[in-house]
Amino acid sequence: MAENTDVQGLRRTAVSQEAASRLGGASERKRVLCAMSGGVDSAVSAYLLKEQGHEVIGANMRFWEYKEPEACETPVVTKHKITSCCSPEDMADAERSARGMGIPFYALKMEADFRENVIDPFVADYQNGLTPNPCVHC
Repeated sequence: MAENTDVQGLRRTAVSQEAASRLGGASERKRVLCAMSGGVDSAVSAYLLKEQGHEVIGANMRFWEYKEPEACETPVVTKHKITSCCSPEDMADAERSARGMGIPFYALKMEADFRENVIDPFVADYQNGLTPNPCVHC
């Protein structure tokens, strides 16, 4: 069991060192905007950057104006609730993670840009018989 812990520690160190080298090394402090989805990967990224001494700012992009839980078109059933990708719950999780790390967090209203640059082209392509991938534009 201790052997696995050591291996995991080495992996974390290697990831930290690689991220530091990409950002100019831990000795060069940078201001970094970290997109935080509310998931584990983005929270760990923010944590590692802060641990390396960088000034980290968390942000999440809001793509929809949520009025009611029933308005979600792509529900995902979890153990305790129904939610969707990019939901208010996800944003709350991202903000909670940022606050827990003591980093500032901003919710960016991107509804109009998202509609214009992702949704509208998706609908137009679909109506023209194509099989669009909106994630590419996002």
